[in-house]
Amino acid sequence: RVSPFLAPYLRLNKGMKQVLITSVIDPQILKSTHEKIVFTNPVTALKKIKETISHDIFIVVCHTDTARAEKWLTQVSGIDLVILGRQPGVSEKKLDINGAMVAFNNNRGQFVSHVDLVPNDGRYAVSGPLNTKLQSRTIPENRSIAKLLVLRTEFFQRSEERRVGKECRS
Repeated sequence: RVSPFLAPYLRLNKGMKQVLITSVIDPQILKSTHEKIVFTNPVTALKKIKETISHDIFIVVCHTDTARAEKWLTQVSGIDLVILGRQPGVSEKKLDINGAMVAFNNNRGQFVSHVDLVPNDGRYAVSGPLNTKLQSRTIPENRSIAKLLVLRTEFFQRSEERRVGKECRS
């Protein structure tokens, strides 16, 4: 059954370039849920989309960790940028897997990671990643997002206080 909530890809026209965006998920993650969704092999899915949908730039969101993403990406060429959705932390240095620049999820969204795509022999070279901490002096504040960030910070503070309290009692 095809889920109405999952799109196999998104293709955007940006200037004179077509940007193809898709995502793949680690099948092991699904085993921990009660959802009855069947996914194809991530490598097979990436190859099929890459070969059948015309594009100039190919971006993939991998819902997995670095090790598994590397295993998949070594089997698929032609990806320009990979965002690891389940890898914590911030990319401090350039990580390239089979020609694809890799960015992390940026420490639970506290940072925005961005790269520059520069034309190079019919493809794009990627510089970066550059990481910008989300704070009002670097990025103009959006009130709705600011409120969510305050709630998020309060949640993590309470969680940390509970954790420390339990350690002190033990």
